[in-house]
Amino acid sequence: MTSVTKASIAPDNTALVATEVKNAADVTLATNSNSDDIALGYSAVSSNDTHIKTLDDAIVAGDGVTVTETDDGADESLVIAVISLSKMDLLASGTETGNVASVSITGWTPGISEYHKFILEITGLESNAGSADSLDVVLNSDTGENYQFGWDGILDTTQKGNTGVGANAALIAGSVAWTATDPNYFGAVTIEFHRPEDTSDYKFLKYHSAIPSTTAAEYWHVSGSAVWATNAAITTIAFSPNVGNTFEIGGANEPSALDWRLYGVR
Repeated sequence: MTSVTKASIAPDNTALVATEVKNAADVTLATNSNSDDIALGYSAVSSNDTHIKTLDDAIVAGDGVTVTETDDGADESLVIAVISLSKMDLLASGTETGNVASVSITGWTPGISEYHKFILEITGLESNAGSADSLDVVLNSDTGENYQFGWDGILDTTQKGNTGVGANAALIAGSVAWTATDPNYFGAVTIEFHRPEDTSDYKFLKYHSAIPSTTAAEYWHVSGSAVWATNAAITTIAFSPNVGNTFEIGGANEPSALDWRLYGVR
């Protein structure tokens, strides 16, 4: 801090006598410290402020606000910025313009406080011909059998029930899409990662996916939950088709590209 106690200027004029020559030091010593304060840019916040200080000390960042000094030692400025205080932040997003085999999300900017959960939303198609395809999700590049998951689903107009459980080198997170070679179907998945930045708990996930038809009364719904058996905070999320080779560009009335969004919820 550059704050110092404010003092008034009180020059000693007793040495001044009419017609006598005096040295300037006799009357300027008391004002020298005040001149230094002015040169240093010290000022008071208000008339009854008991201290003087520079502007970067007088302005204090509150919650959700940053104050940054620029051009240090030159023509300086203070940049005041507001950080989002919303309950949900968009951490990362992408829209792929062509066919892609996989997507890896990393390097998102953390918020003011630890997030309660991440939400990943994905819409697209993939290249597995003739049937629905599952979505593989790998966290922090972990390809060991550390993912436990279970799911159930409803298929087509017959409303058949399906269940499954397993352990795998990747999380099977529902179905992302049908196929570009079997037109009129596309898919969407929403995955929730609970307490993703915690370093003491295993990571719990739940997901829901749907594959509707653009021309027929057919659909494929899958809901499930999973555990990633590690205490590490989630720093990277990668996803790819389980069977198909790529995510595809859609046709008429279908997504024109793979689209994904990662949100952080406080």
